[in-house]
Amino acid sequence: LPLEDSLSNTLDAWGERLGGTDLHEAFVNAAKWRLALLAKNRHGLLTENTDIKASNLFKNIQQIDYLSSPSISREFDCILVNPPFGHRNAEINCTWSTGKTQLAAIFLEAVINHRKEGQVVIAVLPDVLRGGTRYQRWRDEISKRASTTKTKIYGRFEKRTDVDVFINRYEIHSTPNTDTSSTAVLRCNATVDDFFLIRVGSVVPHRHKGDKGSWKPYLRVSNAPANAETEISTHRRFNGSCFKTPFLAIRRTSNPSDKQRIICTVVTAPELVAVENHLIVALPKNQSLEDCRKLAKILGNQTTTDHINDQIRCRHLTTAALKSVPLHNWES
Repeated sequence: LPLEDSLSNTLDAWGERLGGTDLHEAFVNAAKWRLALLAKNRHGLLTENTDIKASNLFKNIQQIDYLSSPSISREFDCILVNPPFGHRNAEINCTWSTGKTQLAAIFLEAVINHRKEGQVVIAVLPDVLRGGTRYQRWRDEISKRASTTKTKIYGRFEKRTDVDVFINRYEIHSTPNTDTSSTAVLRCNATVDDFFLIRVGSVVPHRHKGDKGSWKPYLRVSNAPANAETEISTHRRFNGSCFKTPFLAIRRTSNPSDKQRIICTVVTAPELVAVENHLIVALPKNQSLEDCRKLAKILGNQTTTDHINDQIRCRHLTTAALKSVPLHNWES
């Protein structure tokens, strides 16, 4: 931001160029005073007493719920947004979600929808929006109106906030782009999806209490030994979908700070197995036990951990992220 010939004129000039909103008055006032201190520092007046009237500072920085008046951002050339990370029910006319939805996704859509051509938007977003199928339709909708020109995977927001985030830079289209093929990922090598069927375990413990089905071997996180093999000694009644062995069971809970992102178990029980929904099942398309063992080694290495961290940094593995793991020089 340029300096004028005096502190007062600089504050007036910056006030014409800068705007912003927050729900809380304290944060609005903090933003104004920090900008005023920046101006004083750049004028070499930081340690001097100056007569600055708060009522005249940055009148475009206001205590407003942005979602109630998103058009306020339309005329700015660049928008920096750190939206709330909670949840809200999607509106009835929402085209990409129903029910409980990430508020950050709703917030960014409002920014993008009230855009002008050439506008740049830089957003700090929760990592759950970056990958997986849950928000694919949201990503497709955003890509119709704006191009992602840069992505930075940041990691944990800060030490007291246990949320991983990424930073995206968007450039606004003049007209909606109906071709979202640019969001596709090109690959030159095989992936897990080429050789394995990826499913989520069918047993939801609190829903399937007292199930009257036939007795089945029952695999859950507590009896799936990490990075090992099991024939399963625990059984339960279950009349839902079961899985034919051999297969690889993968723990869904996975923290990006873990040294090994994917913890798996090779299952060799000679029967159909009921699997808890906290596990993902990788079924070899050729029903080969050796392929299960081979995949287990690949999923446990550092290259795969790096790949998964690049794909998604939320606390649960997604089937989409797992399917994308490359299998270099795989021969089945």
